[in-house]
Amino acid sequence: MSATTEPSRSQSGTRASELLRPGRTALTRHFNTFVCAIALVATGGCLTHPESNSGGDAYRNEAQMMPLDEWVAGDLNQDEGDQTDWKVMAIGDKGKLLVEFNADEPGAIVSVVVYDTYGYELGKTMRNEGASGPVSVAVNVARPGKHFVKLRSEFGAPSAYSLRGSLGGVKKKAKPSNEPIPDF
Repeated sequence: MSATTEPSRSQSGTRASELLRPGRTALTRHFNTFVCAIALVATGGCLTHPESNSGGDAYRNEAQMMPLDEWVAGDLNQDEGDQTDWKVMAIGDKGKLLVEFNADEPGAIVSVVVYDTYGYELGKTMRNEGASGPVSVAVNVARPGKHFVKLRSEFGAPSAYSLRGSLGGVKKKAKPSNEPIPDF
């Protein structure tokens, strides 16, 4: 047996001392950073923030005022950074609030949630893919004040939409209305 020892080698055949050279460490660190950056981009690490292009109504504190009994228009486009829109209505009396939502694109899947002044959820509905015509949710207004509607694109195609809030209850479907549903 020989008294000399063989320097340790990794499985690739490189000596451990070669990996610890000063020039090699910086090069390896830069290479690893580059590989990690490529992996982040490839796996979607640099996607658009869901609200980066929301137009100032992405959060409840930025809700846009919406008049009662009038259709208002908007757009949702999850891929382009406009996943959520918030609207607010000033309700002056107790009663039944009916919120109606219509999306232009059949492939749009949108949740519609109604909240009271304090942020408590009062009711919700989902506009599913392939729906034709508006979906609605009716909630009880226990006290006057601001009431909020959150529209959120859950999945599917980007779409323009129409939204209306009416105080006074659910509209009867027995007689078709002559009032057209806007398709802004």
